[in-house]
Amino acid sequence: MIKLAISHAIAQSTKLCRFEERMNSTMLGVQQIPKKLALTGKLGMKREEVVKMSGKLFKLRVDVNLCTPPPSLPPGGPTNKG
Repeated sequence: MIKLAISHAIAQSTKLCRFEERMNSTMLGVQQIPKKLALTGKLGMKREEVVKMSGKLFKLRVDVNLCTPPPSLPPGGPTNKG
């Protein structure tokens, strides 16, 4: 049971690391936008670009929320019927 718990923890950590890296690279790509909007009042981007960027951010959020269960007990644990 200990090996299963350790294995589950490593798998969860790996998944989380992957999503953190994706989030980091995505946020680096969009971090200048709020500042530019605050300073100039304009995005300086076409509507299509804004919608694409919004879609990418939404997809990433969905991937993080739906593809990885919250950190919890390993499958078969007391509160997890897996």
